[in-house]
Amino acid sequence: MPKKRLQKKTVRKTPKVPAAWFRDASGKLYSGFDNAGHFLFEHYDPTAPIAMKGKTFRLKSNPHVLQEDAFDIENIRIINPERIREAVAQLEKISEHEPEKELVCMITTGGTIATTYDENGVAQSATSAEYLLKFAGSGLGHRFGVVTVPFHRLTPSSQMEIDYVADTVIAMTWIYTQLSYHTRSRFAGFIIAHGTDTLNICATYAQIMLGPNLPFSVAYVGAQKSITHKITDVGINFAYSLNMLSEFKRNRKNTVFICSGGTQGGAFSPIGAIRISDTAVNIFDCPGRKKLMNASDFMLSGITSQFLNEFQRTSTTDDVFQPIIFRGYTNVATIRGQVGVNPEELFQYVSHLDKVALVLVAYGSFSFNYQQIDAIMKAAEEKDILVFAANQFPTGKFNHVFEETFYLTKKGVIPVQILEHAIYAKIRWAECVYGEDRKKIKFFVAGNNFVGEQPDDWTPPLEVIEEAEKNDGLKMRIIGQPTESMEKLP
Repeated sequence: MPKKRLQKKTVRKTPKVPAAWFRDASGKLYSGFDNAGHFLFEHYDPTAPIAMKGKTFRLKSNPHVLQEDAFDIENIRIINPERIREAVAQLEKISEHEPEKELVCMITTGGTIATTYDENGVAQSATSAEYLLKFAGSGLGHRFGVVTVPFHRLTPSSQMEIDYVADTVIAMTWIYTQLSYHTRSRFAGFIIAHGTDTLNICATYAQIMLGPNLPFSVAYVGAQKSITHKITDVGINFAYSLNMLSEFKRNRKNTVFICSGGTQGGAFSPIGAIRISDTAVNIFDCPGRKKLMNASDFMLSGITSQFLNEFQRTSTTDDVFQPIIFRGYTNVATIRGQVGVNPEELFQYVSHLDKVALVLVAYGSFSFNYQQIDAIMKAAEEKDILVFAANQFPTGKFNHVFEETFYLTKKGVIPVQILEHAIYAKIRWAECVYGEDRKKIKFFVAGNNFVGEQPDDWTPPLEVIEEAEKNDGLKMRIIGQPTESMEKLP
């Protein structure tokens, strides 16, 4: 009998469905999202493992760690990338049809300035840039073209994570690099509408991630009273932020700043800012340093920044824009000077720490209780933990002729003249670039003025420089971005 010819079965290929933007490369949901794409920040876990979709690279100084490429929109996790792409298209459209306007992109994270609330204090909706332009008045709509990129869900600033700041930095970096030359020439910068609770902290993390070579300016803007109040600081703060971005653009200076305080406020360096009120219009202050711009004199005194002036003089063509993205939790703990704390309890606390560094917030003259320091440093040495001493206020000095101050350095504490939140951000950046190299982390925190976090009269501590020279001739930039963060493996 002739053999039967077997018919080939036709296998129908299932059309490939593009993965939802809120899923990683393996198809797994990003932390905090449900299957419908709703984001619950209450359930977000910064330590949840993911399969990265975007480009990555490795640094020569820390080859074992994959670094996220800030220029790739696929590395975004909690902001809808389509809204980011739409913003670029809208900016290009305004640039083409209204070429006289300066261009700004506003990213709304939440907070009083960009939110309306119900009777229970629950955030209801984000305020658009178009509405704020009309609300602020002063003919701003004729001068500025502003587009909006909203967070996927409005987030109170007390619930912010470093990961959310990282997404903001990637969004800004991608948007700017996608703009045409003509549009970029009209682009004044970014506004981040943000709650005031962590405004200075999140702006500091953004500034550290972006680094000093950023090609645009960023205004973090907050307010005390929302647009639903009869008397509010929303309009005036929004108006000043636009005008300040314009001034930075005109003067060819780029930085990250806080805009708050209405006509009594101005542009503040977030890395040196502290919150001074929860009710008054003056929300922040920068003791020990001048405002970057002063609103009370209608900005007539111009831009005041010793760091920006010095950095412009010393920067070279090698200083390229290379953001370093970091996420997760910090690897730092804090102990504050307090009378009556048992030294043995401090010893036990530090002994159980699994951290790279410890910040001691000392008393005003960089002093600390002797027995407490002995206990802390004994445990820190056993655990190989770096111990930095910060002051309670930005004007604190450690060059006092006090035995208590000398005792700290004698015991191995590293005194620094920057604020606690700035130390946290610098250490997180240093871990990405230097890994577990404690010597380089120490030098970067204490011996480098990265983005202007050090006070104007700062000079690198002699003992830090001398120690660096003894350690195999360790060399690192004293001002600006260390070259190690720009040297990628092929």
